[in-house]
Amino acid sequence: MLEREAESESEVSVTTLLRLMTGGRIEASVRRRMSQTVDALYLVYLETDESAWHTIRRQPLLSEEELEAAVDAFVAFDDFSDKRFRNAHRGNCERVQQGRWEEFVGSTFTAAVRNDGTYHRKTIPQSLKAVYRPLMKHARAALINALADRTESIFGLLRRFDEEYQRLKAQLGAYRFGDIPLLVGRSIQEGDIGQFALRLDADIAHLLLDEFQDTSLRQWQVIRPFAQAVADGRPGRSFFCVGDVKQAIYGWRGGISEIFDAVREELPRIEEQRLDRSWRSAPPIIETVNRVFGTLPQNAALKDYPEVTRQWTDRFHKHTTAQEGLKGYCRLHVARAAQEGERQKEASVRCAAELAATLARQHPRRSIAVLVRTNESVARAIFELRTKHGDVEASEEGGGRLTDSPAVATVLSLLHLADHPDDGPARFHVAHSPLGPVVGLVGSQYADDEQVSRLAAELRRRLLEEGYGSTVAEWVRGLAESCDQRELGRLERLVAFAYQWDRRPTLRATDFVDFIETARSEQPGQGAVRVMTIHQAKGLEFDIVVLAELEEAFIKQRPTIVVRRPRPFDPIDGVCAYPNKTVQQVLPDSIRELVRHWEIQTVSEALCVLYVAMTRAVHALYLVVPPCDKAPSKVPATYAGLLHIALANGQPLTSMLDPYQCGDPNWDDRAIETRAESGQVGSAKASSTDKTVATGPAAER
Repeated sequence: MLEREAESESEVSVTTLLRLMTGGRIEASVRRRMSQTVDALYLVYLETDESAWHTIRRQPLLSEEELEAAVDAFVAFDDFSDKRFRNAHRGNCERVQQGRWEEFVGSTFTAAVRNDGTYHRKTIPQSLKAVYRPLMKHARAALINALADRTESIFGLLRRFDEEYQRLKAQLGAYRFGDIPLLVGRSIQEGDIGQFALRLDADIAHLLLDEFQDTSLRQWQVIRPFAQAVADGRPGRSFFCVGDVKQAIYGWRGGISEIFDAVREELPRIEEQRLDRSWRSAPPIIETVNRVFGTLPQNAALKDYPEVTRQWTDRFHKHTTAQEGLKGYCRLHVARAAQEGERQKEASVRCAAELAATLARQHPRRSIAVLVRTNESVARAIFELRTKHGDVEASEEGGGRLTDSPAVATVLSLLHLADHPDDGPARFHVAHSPLGPVVGLVGSQYADDEQVSRLAAELRRRLLEEGYGSTVAEWVRGLAESCDQRELGRLERLVAFAYQWDRRPTLRATDFVDFIETARSEQPGQGAVRVMTIHQAKGLEFDIVVLAELEEAFIKQRPTIVVRRPRPFDPIDGVCAYPNKTVQQVLPDSIRELVRHWEIQTVSEALCVLYVAMTRAVHALYLVVPPCDKAPSKVPATYAGLLHIALANGQPLTSMLDPYQCGDPNWDDRAIETRAESGQVGSAKASSTDKTVATGPAAER
């Protein structure tokens, strides 16, 4: 659909659309950018009407004559009492002449004029401020209007996609799973709940909901009428829901952690109970959790987010554990510093893999997990374990993208040539790779149009007649000698996906390329060490947890848009394309509040992710952090920074020291003996602490 949309527009129209959507940045792939936008924002589009995308009030600009006069006066100004004023102003002259309004607004001298009127502790004269004022007002209007253009262009893309998508669904008579709650929610709002009971051939008297904190607005719209019906106080009916707002880690897919506030408001007869006792973790784990999350208001890593610490003060209550006799251990483990040309994240993941391998040898009967934030780090940890610790079985769950393999990328370039023989980079890539001799395209032959056309035709014939599985498998056999163990593993997964594609092939090889670009190289198993992301570990438990990739910032990347809801479970009534820090300076408070609200939500969810990760451990928890010699006040807003303050009291972190330990490092034999005596040998049941249980008035206790 998106490919047809991109190709159907004129070159000027598509270029304009992308320029508006990206704020003027150049994008290498039209279709990729459009696809990313739709994937991220289509659900928001479905929840809004067009008016929500027009909440930014456009500002009047100077006329051409007024702007020209203002720029002339600005450039002509030459009454400076300080040469630093002159130098700063000279840089701004070039910016205003070229209409680089964002740079003009972002300059330190312009900020000084706008704020306290001093620069290097010297007062800026009124005569100089006077030439700045009209251009500052014009720049502000230009930036606000550009933001409105970006917002409306995103809406335009989503609307065109939706029109085409609805047409295709009607044509094919097909729906996606995500369409069902939307359609049901609309029907329930328009109909009588009694009609649905009749169609279900049953009246719902008891409603039980788990993981309630991850409920989305669309899901609650479906459930709400049934919840209201069973929680109305009539005998023989009950409403029971369990959730933990500290484990609300799915905001990115629509989960709204404030759902309990909505339940309290919409179901006033509900009674609430708190569960602050863990049935999983040993005392050292719970003590560490209490130390981290019970001191958030004093933690310098969160100094810029007081709203978040207040929120968590309300959410978090000191935990206890039912496993008082269970031995355990927790340690803040400082990784080695990154080597030259290596990111610290890679060094920490390598350290985590090494630590996990050592622990697997020491505790062969224990379940061990390495938990990280991203699939990229899952792949990195698996690579380290399998290439450097071959005696330790490791399973990959979730996995990284196949396209992180150079060998796979070469095969995809060849497949791309089947549909696009004129693609120069793809030609060059294949001809100068080990795959070139396998398919008869080497060296300078990549420039031979006739030969490449013949190759493309042969590729299309083979894929059509022999299938993707056997064709790709033959190419992989030709590549095998040039690949290491990790590359061979990726290629094996590619072949498996190729055979899978043969069940529903299309006529275009690029469709298969698109499929592989989003596929994961997951290789699950029952290895001694399981490697996965924290999100994949939710609901699971392990005897030993090694937690890495803690260098990640609480706010890692900015969103495409920010939104406003009057209340958590009200529909979105305002949308704005995300403005960068410079543009935020000139925005009205109403828009800046949207940005701040998003920041608070993001940081709060980051804390939820850390909480989930730490509470997966039964016996032992190892928190792998990078070295740090910063003063407490300079600690970054990262997971590692938070742990540095909470557990090490801000003292310098070096790989030669263990700045924090809790419990008995030799816990294993005693723990087995203790659990055996209490009849608890084996894996504990999945559980979590500090959950909120809401029950209807007729629910039995």
